[in-house]
Amino acid sequence: MDTVKKNLKKLSSDSYKAAIRFASHFERQKKAIMKLPGYYRAQRLIKQYKLSFAIGGAIAVCLLLTVVSVLLYVITGTSKVDLSRPGYEKARQKIDRSNLDQESDFEASGMLDGKVMAEYLKKYKKQTDTLTQYDTFEPKLLDDTQLGLTSPQIAPSDGTQE
Repeated sequence: MDTVKKNLKKLSSDSYKAAIRFASHFERQKKAIMKLPGYYRAQRLIKQYKLSFAIGGAIAVCLLLTVVSVLLYVITGTSKVDLSRPGYEKARQKIDRSNLDQESDFEASGMLDGKVMAEYLKKYKKQTDTLTQYDTFEPKLLDDTQLGLTSPQIAPSDGTQE
């Protein structure tokens, strides 16, 4: 408050009085805020520092969601199935890729000419034809064999069930 008074002495008397009143009013407000209960003090601080609290809140929400997602990843056991994690190179090499559809592979690099586009459109048309042959509301569409999750099992010929 004293430094404000020293700097303001250079102003005219009216400006000086107005500045002193403003400074004293500011000091009274500051003291009044400190006397308020915690809720009202926090509310005033949030109004004063909106951007800081918004950024801090966004970071807190991101951290919370990240922690929840990692916990779900570990608790549900998905981490045990995930072969893309480091340390599973040997397991990835043991995967049998012989039964995968080799026609679906598409080169990630190389020339893009009419021949490549024609081959791609041929594969695309083949896939769309297999999809359009199904009825939209057929319950068998969600069957594991239809989705390609399992290979179709052959029934035993002797009539016994496994």
